[in-house]
Order: sequence, then structure tokens, then C-alpha cells
Amino acid sequence: MKSCGLSAETQVFSRYHVSDVASQQPLLGLSRVFETTREGAFSVVEQSPIDGSSIALFAYHVVCPGVPPVRSRYVYPGAGDRNGLRLEGRNYSLFWAGNLAVNTRPDTYGQTLDLLHSYNRILKCNRMELSRHTVRTWLYVKDLSAAYPDMFKARTTNNYRHGLSPRTRYPACTGVQGRRCVPGLQVSMDALSFAPLDPGQVTKMNAP
Repeated sequence: MKSCGLSAETQVFSRYHVSDVASQQPLLGLSRVFETTREGAFSVVEQSPIDGSSIALFAYHVVCPGVPPVRSRYVYPGAGDRNGLRLEGRNYSLFWAGNLAVNTRPDTYGQTLDLLHSYNRILKCNRMELSRHTVRTWLYVKDLSAAYPDMFKARTTNNYRHGLSPRTRYPACTGVQGRRCVPGLQVSMDALSFAPLDPGQVTKMNAP
């Protein structure tokens, strides 16, 4: 990182893709690199790297010349290591959330609804809204082939509750197979939001 002018102070979000989350996450938590990435928001998901390795790291840094942005890191109670980082600059703020999950209900539909409801409360605490400020979400489903319809239905219900429809816009969303190191957990999420964000600053994209 030093050769690129990066450090723990520029670290904003990290996602570890591992091949076996149950055996790797405890060891990962003891590593020096994980100690550094915990300075920002982070996520650990069982999703084997495409090159056949056992672990891969996605790292998102922000370098601000001059006055550094104000960093506020959060740890949330509940399933797994739910966490977030708010970065406040001169003109904009961004909020990364990682490892978001709620397993108070056993089914994918119920867990997805509870997860999104929890995320909406977290956004409100950061003076943000799903419909105005969230630009990207990653939903990880333990059994994608069987549970994707339930996750999709719950996500659609939540979108309509918050004024999102085909006539407005949706946050760009990836729904893929992935597993966390939490027993009974069917679905989890990472997300990225920016504020302030006017409608004219967002270009709606449609798949062909």
C-alpha cells in the first residue's frame, strides 16, 4: 500500500472472498492485513476466487489531498460482525456498510426483509435514505438456486415501501451465491451510499 500512497487512514472498505469461511475467518481475524482493514468497513464472504486461490481481497481506498475527511466507524449488534464507515469530506459524504445480516427468522424472505429494514434504520442514523442516497448493494444468498425468488420478492417489497419503482430508479444490485460464518444465516448484504445526491447526478441504466 505504501508504494501507492495508501495506508490504514485511507482504507474505507475491504471485502475478503474466501473458499471456506468457517475455517478461514478465525485465522483471518488474527492476521496483520485484517488488523489494517478493520480501520475501515469490511466484509468476509464465502465466494471462491475465480483464479482458484483460497482468498482474494477487494480494497477501496480514498485519498484526499489537503484536509483529511472525517472518519466515523461503527460496529452494530446482531448477527456476525456488522459494521460501517462514514467518510465526511468537504462536499460529500460516503457510507460503506459491511457484513449486514439479521437472522431472527429462519427463512430467506423474512431475513431479507429484516435485513433491509435494519439497513434503512442505519441509513437514517447517518442522515441518508435508500431512495436518495444508496447507489450500490451486494446481496449474498446462501442457496441462490433455491432462495433467490424469496430474496428478490423481499427486496422488491422493500423498494416499493421506500418509493422505488421502475418509474424512479433502483440502487445497482448484485444478488449472488455467498455465505457468512453465522449459523442459520440465509442472506447478507454490503452497501454503498453517497450524500448529498441529487436526482440529476444519477444516470439510470437498464439492461438490454
